[in-house]
Amino acid sequence: MVGCRLLLILVMYSDVIISSAHAQGTMDDLVRLRNTLFQNYTKDFRPVYDMSDPIHVTLDMYLVSILDLDEVTGTITLNCVVSISWTDYRLFWNSSDVGITSFVMNASNVWKPRIYITTSSEDLSDFSYDAFDVRMYSNGSVTSSPCRHVKASCSFDMTNFPKDSQTGVMQIASWTYTAYEMVFIIGTPHISMVHYKPNGEWDIDWTSVTNNTDLGHYYSIIDFSIHLARRSAYFIISMTIPVLLLCFLNPFVFLLPASSGERISYTITMFLSLAVYMTVVGENMPKVSDPMAGISYLLLGAMLGSCMLILLTIFTLRCDAMFDIREISLWFLQIVYRVEYPKSGKENKMSTNDTSDSDVMRPDEETYNDTDELRRCLQKEHVMRFIDKDLDEVTGTITLNCGIALFWTDYRLAWDASEFGITSIVFNSSNVWKPRIYITTSSDDLSDISYDAVDVRVNSNGTVFASPGRHVKASCSFDMTRFPTDSQTCVMQIASWMFAASEMVFIIARPQMNMVYYKPNGEWDIDWTSVTNNTVFGSYFSILDFSIHLTRRSTYFTISMTLPVLLLCFLNPFVFLLPASSGERISYTITMFLSLAVFMTLIGENMPKASDPMAGISYFLLVAQIYSCQLVVLTIFTMRCEAVTDIRIFPGWLLRLDSRNSFHK
Repeated sequence: MVGCRLLLILVMYSDVIISSAHAQGTMDDLVRLRNTLFQNYTKDFRPVYDMSDPIHVTLDMYLVSILDLDEVTGTITLNCVVSISWTDYRLFWNSSDVGITSFVMNASNVWKPRIYITTSSEDLSDFSYDAFDVRMYSNGSVTSSPCRHVKASCSFDMTNFPKDSQTGVMQIASWTYTAYEMVFIIGTPHISMVHYKPNGEWDIDWTSVTNNTDLGHYYSIIDFSIHLARRSAYFIISMTIPVLLLCFLNPFVFLLPASSGERISYTITMFLSLAVYMTVVGENMPKVSDPMAGISYLLLGAMLGSCMLILLTIFTLRCDAMFDIREISLWFLQIVYRVEYPKSGKENKMSTNDTSDSDVMRPDEETYNDTDELRRCLQKEHVMRFIDKDLDEVTGTITLNCGIALFWTDYRLAWDASEFGITSIVFNSSNVWKPRIYITTSSDDLSDISYDAVDVRVNSNGTVFASPGRHVKASCSFDMTRFPTDSQTCVMQIASWMFAASEMVFIIARPQMNMVYYKPNGEWDIDWTSVTNNTVFGSYFSILDFSIHLTRRSTYFTISMTLPVLLLCFLNPFVFLLPASSGERISYTITMFLSLAVFMTLIGENMPKASDPMAGISYFLLVAQIYSCQLVVLTIFTMRCEAVTDIRIFPGWLLRLDSRNSFHK
């Protein structure tokens, strides 16, 4: 912030130091000038003589630094200075009379335009002038340059990650004044980069400043856009190249001799390595399904390819085993022998029996072994944007920005419009009574909705309008049974804690939320919204429920979680096609069991620790692990059974007994 304040000084005074140096006059002249200017001055109203005229406010932005661009939360964090200029006809003086062309004083003494960054992801308050002064010129011009730490929401397209480009937009608007009362003028068509400090991860390709016409001509809105290109060397070295190397190494399994006993362990280790990299990449990616990052499809393709290689390896090992003479059936050898030696006598028969006992029967047993996972009107209005971990299943919260439009009637503020020629006025909300309302389902801030950062509009019939913005983190009850194809309904409950329903009544202005300002979310679609009266407390309190029903975009979770787990379950039973002589059955099943444990951990990080109801995928993973565990036990059992048929493992006493019986015969 020190650098930011230094920049602010340079921005404000670099163009006025020369004019001030030539200014004349004394302190007495300055005090007399101030007393004259502010004798009948009021800072409550727009500085225009004719109320039908708009006030023109010129905006320029100076970018200081980009601190972070977080793809996972969809936010850009930066420091900037906004230079704001306007003309106040009441602050005009003749510089030749006092010898002063401009002077600086505290911003609290003059009217300032309230402006907001409507795309902010955490702070919807107006630009504060409290920590900054203003400079006034003899022609009535007023200039201020407040510095701001901005964390703004952005829509990211990760299709070409890590060679992607992103555009972040900071939208500046006034929530109270219409375009007929306040007009924003673009100072320069781009953001000034004179004081910018380069970022290590992103390069700025271009910037632009444009008028936003999404709302027609009702509001004056300016978009400050920054287009950034990622410096991709880090991600290429730490993610892309290792994945490509794994894909390159995978086919080399077929160059390993079958007798080495390393083929299956090689392919399974490659499969597990790809699963680990999928987890690493997932930690650096937003969980959005539209659009999906290209590298996610690459990893899925690599895992499918690795799965096919495992199957091919098992098949080739099986084929190799089939061509071993020791694994040819006894009856087949006997047929071949008789065909080759049809007239063999007793000696040949004895020879065949000997061969059968010593060389054929035992290998055939091995073959057998080898073949066996107050009436007030309350209305939800203005911007509705999901930010941060917009809907966090683990903590059970939904985070969003919203504007709440409130209307009420104050009979004391009514006047005859024909008498004054004024139908409505805007001034600071501190001058009027406001209803105290609370979001009772808030999970972190239970204070009332603040009006400090907004003005109010008062109409001649006594109607008062205010539109405070709020960063809301509300608690929700999630049902994860159908994850990742689930839908959730979140309710924000608004009430007054002090006034009973006999003193203040909330009236629903419209039966659903206004989505005009909504920016789509990459992970969730909004199916419907509703606004209803809550009757839990009967008629004692007036409470409104603002409900949002969301459906998850499941492509990301299907590709990164569900499909890999299904692949593991599909591969598990193929252990029984591995020849026992390969010596890789146990390592195969244990590695599959470990892989399922890794994916269970990954999925667990995205799930709430709730027991009722449990997510269906949790039961599926449990069944998959039990199934894999059974395969491990079954594999050990079959290998044990195969080993029992080996004469070398029979007990000594049994062999001696058999030998004696044979001798007596």
